[in-house]
Formats: sequence, C-alpha cells, structure tokens
Amino acid sequence: MAMLDKNRVGFILYERWQGLWHTRNLNMKVQAHEPPLAKREMFMYLHKKHVGLVEKAVATLAEIKKDGTYKK
Repeated sequence: MAMLDKNRVGFILYERWQGLWHTRNLNMKVQAHEPPLAKREMFMYLHKKHVGLVEKAVATLAEIKKDGTYKK
C-alpha cells in the first residue's frame, strides 16, 4: 500500500476486504476492479479457546447462505 500511496506502482493485487481496510486506515482513495480478477474458496478457523462460538458461526453461515447474502 505504501508503494501505491507513493506512486511507485500503478496498481496492486490484494484481497479485497483487507485491502480496503488498509487503504481506509491510510486515508487512501482506491478503486477496486469489478468484476474481481479471481475468486477462491476461503475457510474460517477459530482458536480452540473460542470453541463456544462454533455453533453460532455455523448457524449464522447457514442463515446467510439460505437468504442469499453469502453469494452476494
């Protein structure tokens, strides 16, 4: 992001949400490419100390998959 901010590069490839988070924290204005150049399956991992959140996470994911939010 620093190289982009200093005009040393014209574009960067980055994961969308992390990239937007970083640029927002650096007060940078960027344009994300639409449609994305690539999509890939992602996985969620929880530390064992958060085992109590597993059922809630599963239920929430099932709900957003059912109502179509996940595909958006």
